Amino acid sequence: MCIQHTMDPLALPMDLSEDIPESRLVCVVNAAVDRMSDKILPRQLHE
Repeated sequence: MCIQHTMDPLALPMDLSEDIPESRLVCVVNAAVDRMSDKILPRQLHE
């Protein structure tokens, strides 16, 4: 049995953060990562 796949655009919104309550742990972690300086990351990640 073969499943037919299409390349139609996904039905998901481009930004899922609007649908996640701010009190969820993922939002707290995301905010903390966004505030981190890129200078603390290893050099190979910048290449």
